[in-house]
Amino acid sequence: MSLFSIISFPSPAFAHSVETNYQLRANELEIKLTFSTGEAFENAAVVVRPPSELGLEPIKGQTNEQGIFIFQPDYSIPGNWSVEIGEGSHWDFLNIPVSNQSINFEAISQNHLDRPHHHYFADAILGVEVALCFGIFGQFIKAKLKP
Repeated sequence: MSLFSIISFPSPAFAHSVETNYQLRANELEIKLTFSTGEAFENAAVVVRPPSELGLEPIKGQTNEQGIFIFQPDYSIPGNWSVEIGEGSHWDFLNIPVSNQSINFEAISQNHLDRPHHHYFADAILGVEVALCFGIFGQFIKAKLKP
Protein backbone atom coordinates (compact mmCIF):
# COMPACT_ATOMS: atom_id res chain seq x y z
CA MET A 1 0.00 0.00 0.00
CA SER A 2 2.80 2.44 0.81
CA LEU A 3 4.41 1.94 -2.61
CA PHE A 4 0.99 2.57 -4.19
CA SER A 5 0.57 5.80 -2.23
CA ILE A 6 4.03 7.01 -3.21
CA ILE A 7 3.31 6.41 -6.88
CA SER A 8 -0.31 7.56 -6.84
CA PHE A 9 -0.09 10.61 -4.59
CA PRO A 10 3.21 12.34 -5.18
CA SER A 11 4.02 15.29 -2.96
CA PRO A 12 6.31 18.17 -3.87
CA ALA A 13 9.97 17.76 -3.03
CA PHE A 14 11.41 20.36 -0.72
CA ALA A 15 15.06 19.73 -1.59
CA HIS A 16 17.07 22.21 -3.61
CA SER A 17 20.15 21.75 -5.71
CA VAL A 18 23.30 23.77 -6.21
CA GLU A 19 23.83 25.62 -9.49
CA THR A 20 27.36 26.62 -10.47
CA ASN A 21 28.13 29.36 -12.96
CA TYR A 22 31.57 30.63 -13.83
CA GLN A 23 33.11 33.29 -16.02
CA LEU A 24 36.63 34.27 -16.93
CA ARG A 25 37.70 37.72 -15.74
CA ALA A 26 41.21 38.63 -16.89
CA ASN A 27 43.44 35.90 -15.41
CA GLU A 28 41.01 34.63 -12.79
CA LEU A 29 37.86 32.56 -12.79
CA GLU A 30 34.80 33.86 -10.95
CA ILE A 31 32.75 30.91 -9.67
CA LYS A 32 29.25 31.68 -8.42
CA LEU A 33 27.11 29.18 -6.54
CA THR A 34 23.40 29.56 -5.96
CA PHE A 35 20.70 27.20 -4.80
CA SER A 36 17.95 26.31 -7.26
CA THR A 37 15.80 28.79 -5.32
CA GLY A 38 18.11 31.60 -6.49
CA GLU A 39 19.57 32.14 -3.01
CA ALA A 40 23.36 32.63 -2.91
CA PHE A 41 25.37 29.76 -1.41
CA GLU A 42 27.22 32.01 1.00
CA ASN A 43 30.19 30.91 3.12
CA ALA A 44 30.37 27.54 1.34
CA ALA A 45 33.59 25.62 2.00
CA VAL A 46 36.00 25.64 -0.96
CA VAL A 47 38.98 23.33 -1.49
CA VAL A 48 41.36 24.06 -4.37
CA ARG A 49 43.71 21.23 -5.32
CA PRO A 50 46.75 21.86 -7.52
CA PRO A 51 47.62 19.18 -10.10
CA SER A 52 47.81 15.88 -8.21
CA GLU A 53 51.15 14.73 -9.60
CA LEU A 54 52.92 17.55 -7.74
CA GLY A 55 51.86 16.47 -4.23
CA LEU A 56 51.07 20.03 -3.12
CA GLU A 57 48.71 20.72 -0.22
CA PRO A 58 45.11 21.78 -0.96
CA ILE A 59 44.18 25.42 -0.48
CA LYS A 60 41.04 26.08 1.59
CA GLY A 61 38.68 29.03 1.40
CA GLN A 62 34.99 29.89 1.19
CA THR A 63 32.50 31.75 -0.95
CA ASN A 64 31.54 35.30 -0.03
CA GLU A 65 28.04 36.59 0.85
CA GLN A 66 27.04 36.53 -2.83
CA GLY A 67 28.15 32.89 -3.20
CA ILE A 68 31.23 33.90 -5.21
CA PHE A 69 34.71 32.41 -5.06
CA ILE A 70 37.57 33.80 -7.16
CA PHE A 71 39.93 31.11 -8.48
CA GLN A 72 43.42 32.54 -9.08
CA PRO A 73 45.78 29.71 -10.00
CA ASP A 74 49.54 29.88 -9.82
CA TYR A 75 50.34 29.97 -13.54
CA SER A 76 53.82 28.61 -12.86
CA ILE A 77 52.06 25.29 -12.02
CA PRO A 78 50.29 24.18 -15.22
CA GLY A 79 47.94 21.19 -15.23
CA ASN A 80 44.47 20.20 -14.08
CA TRP A 81 43.44 22.07 -10.96
CA SER A 82 40.29 21.01 -9.12
CA VAL A 83 37.87 23.13 -7.13
CA GLU A 84 35.38 21.51 -4.75
CA ILE A 85 32.70 23.74 -3.30
CA GLY A 86 30.20 22.88 -0.59
CA GLU A 87 29.71 19.59 1.22
CA GLY A 88 27.32 16.68 1.50
CA SER A 89 24.48 16.85 -1.00
CA HIS A 90 25.13 20.57 -1.61
CA TRP A 91 28.40 20.12 -3.44
CA ASP A 92 29.96 20.77 -6.82
CA PHE A 93 33.26 20.06 -8.50
CA LEU A 94 35.15 21.79 -11.31
CA ASN A 95 38.17 20.46 -13.18
CA ILE A 96 40.07 23.51 -14.47
CA PRO A 97 42.92 23.10 -16.98
CA VAL A 98 45.60 25.75 -16.46
CA SER A 99 48.51 26.50 -18.81
CA ASN A 100 51.51 28.63 -17.96
CA GLN A 101 49.64 31.64 -19.37
CA SER A 102 45.90 31.16 -18.89
CA ILE A 103 42.90 29.13 -17.83
CA ASN A 104 41.57 26.97 -20.67
CA PHE A 105 37.97 28.15 -20.26
CA GLU A 106 36.53 25.92 -23.00
CA ALA A 107 37.94 22.77 -21.36
CA ILE A 108 36.54 23.33 -17.84
CA SER A 109 34.45 20.35 -16.81
CA GLN A 110 32.45 19.13 -13.87
CA ASN A 111 33.83 15.61 -14.22
CA HIS A 112 36.05 14.38 -11.43
CA LEU A 113 38.96 12.73 -13.23
CA ASP A 114 40.21 10.74 -10.22
CA ARG A 115 36.91 9.26 -8.99
CA PRO A 116 34.05 7.46 -10.73
CA HIS A 117 30.77 9.34 -10.99
CA HIS A 118 28.23 8.44 -8.30
CA HIS A 119 24.66 9.59 -8.61
CA TYR A 120 23.25 10.89 -5.30
CA PHE A 121 20.09 8.80 -5.65
CA ALA A 122 21.74 5.58 -6.90
CA ASP A 123 21.33 3.78 -3.56
CA ALA A 124 17.67 4.79 -3.27
CA ILE A 125 16.94 3.71 -6.84
CA LEU A 126 18.62 0.36 -6.22
CA GLY A 127 16.56 -0.11 -3.04
CA VAL A 128 13.30 0.55 -4.89
CA GLU A 129 14.31 -1.88 -7.66
CA VAL A 130 15.06 -4.62 -5.12
CA ALA A 131 11.76 -4.00 -3.30
CA LEU A 132 9.83 -4.20 -6.58
CA CYS A 133 11.57 -7.45 -7.53
CA PHE A 134 10.74 -9.00 -4.16
CA GLY A 135 7.14 -7.83 -4.47
CA ILE A 136 6.70 -9.24 -7.96
CA PHE A 137 8.45 -12.50 -7.02
CA GLY A 138 6.29 -12.78 -3.89
CA GLN A 139 3.11 -12.38 -5.92
CA PHE A 140 4.32 -15.00 -8.40
CA ILE A 141 5.05 -17.53 -5.62
CA LYS A 142 1.72 -16.74 -3.92
CA ALA A 143 -0.14 -17.42 -7.19
CA LYS A 144 1.73 -20.70 -7.71
CA LEU A 145 0.97 -21.94 -4.17
CA LYS A 146 -2.80 -21.33 -4.40
CA PRO A 147 -4.76 -24.59 -4.69
